[in-house]
Amino acid sequence: MQESLLEEIGLTKGEIKVYLTLLKLGETTTGKIIEVGRLHY
Repeated sequence: MQESLLEEIGLTKGEIKVYLTLLKLGETTTGKIIEVGRLHY
């Protein structure tokens, strides 16, 4: 999925990272999303 399309519909960079990580992993924990998505909290 193109990030530019997600930006066009109003998602922030952080939201895009979370969304794409969830698509990759499926149902998971927040810790795993942070780890795999390389997010900072």
